[in-house]
Amino acid sequence: MECVICLNHTNMVVEYECKHNVCHHCGTRLLMLYKNLNCPLCKQISKKSYIKSLNDFDLNEIIEKNVIYQNLKCKEDTKNLLIHKCKKCSNICKDTYMLRAHYREVHANLLCYECTDNKKQFWFEYILYDINTLRKHKLGKLNEDGFKGHVWCKFCKKYFYDEIAAKQHCNQVHIMCSVCDILGDKNRFYKNFSELEKHFKNFHYCCSQEYCLKIKAYAFPYKTELFEHLIKFHKQNIKLQDIKSITDNDTQFMDPTYLNVQNNIKSKIINLSKPIKSYISFDKEELKDSNFPDFLDRSQIMKIRREQLVRKSIISRLKINNHDQVYEIIEKIINKDISIHEGCDDLKLLIDGPNILKLFKDLYFEDIQTEINKYYKILENQILFPKFESKQNIKFSQPKKESKKIGFKILDLKKK
Repeated sequence: MECVICLNHTNMVVEYECKHNVCHHCGTRLLMLYKNLNCPLCKQISKKSYIKSLNDFDLNEIIEKNVIYQNLKCKEDTKNLLIHKCKKCSNICKDTYMLRAHYREVHANLLCYECTDNKKQFWFEYILYDINTLRKHKLGKLNEDGFKGHVWCKFCKKYFYDEIAAKQHCNQVHIMCSVCDILGDKNRFYKNFSELEKHFKNFHYCCSQEYCLKIKAYAFPYKTELFEHLIKFHKQNIKLQDIKSITDNDTQFMDPTYLNVQNNIKSKIINLSKPIKSYISFDKEELKDSNFPDFLDRSQIMKIRREQLVRKSIISRLKINNHDQVYEIIEKIINKDISIHEGCDDLKLLIDGPNILKLFKDLYFEDIQTEINKYYKILENQILFPKFESKQNIKFSQPKKESKKIGFKILDLKKK
């Protein structure tokens, strides 16, 4: 019989109550190691699975919990899969811990702790390493099929089997930055709260008022949010530029979902010192509660981000190779970092005229939309009806006048 899971041919099978069969190895792994009583084909739960041989018709059933053996040989073959046996000398150990010690002391081989404790393997499937190959295995450098490496916790100095186990550990032992999570930089964990506070002060905008420090709620993702908080909540009379910009000197953090062959620390740090959009400065009179700018509201900030995403989506549909560069130029035009004319000249170096017209027609340019509409008509005439320029200097000469020749003409007077 060919097993539907591993595709190996076998004469010994595990039969579920639904009458579906899998090979002895796959069935035993599911029943005994995974404790899974569901049929892998139809998902029906089998209270009693039947382990039998297709060639042996000796019927002397042995009934145990959740399984029935056809005879004693079937039971012995099953138990032989579950023992802790040495592949080299067939020595049988009490448990996995003793088997690891046996390999280390007798054969100078090593088993991976993370794999033997977490992978559902039989004794003959364990891979033996020496000290060098074990290190490479844990870092994912041996090109093992489907294996990227174990996750290293830099704070606790220990490996975890996979990203799920590492994240569970981080949630229980370490502290995640919720402000970074809001900004979209997920799973940034710090060793403890004191390290997280250092991160707040270096990497986010913090309120220094005693009340906010006391309740541990003083970090803001954006400069404008801290500005609004200081004005509305603490009634301070300050300017936006009075708030110090953040630095890039971040403390060490761990991302359990980021597998790297060298370590588990991201080298990329997002620079949040640059605001989402450049705004003009405001006088003190403009910062009164009655005149408070609408764009400092979080809803306005999110609206700006949505508009940016829409523009990026429209640009991505163009059949060009440099979407990011085009997007940067468009944002510079909208933020008035460059003029419309300068931006159009830059775009002409990247994309053709029809695509520029399409962009100017489809995109929303916020405050400068009226200027864009006027410029669009001029640009359309330039692209669709370009001026004719001759490449050769053609000289037109005056036609020569026929010169009258002096002479005489013979007339025949007989002809009428």
